[in-house]
Amino acid sequence: MSQYLGQAAKDLKARKVMTVHHFKYALASHRWDEPLKNEIEMAKDNSLELIVPVIGQVVNLDNK
Repeated sequence: MSQYLGQAAKDLKARKVMTVHHFKYALASHRWDEPLKNEIEMAKDNSLELIVPVIGQVVNLDNK
């Protein structure tokens, strides 16, 4: 799945990617930390800033 995220970020000319819904649900058949590990690797491979907020965290998306 992370290859799709990387391609979508390129297509949109994104500089930042923010993850949501990680570490919250135990319904998947993969390891609980696999999606975030994949996203971290995708961000490195595509030179993107990965924003990984915790629940309730305020995130400033300005480029300032």
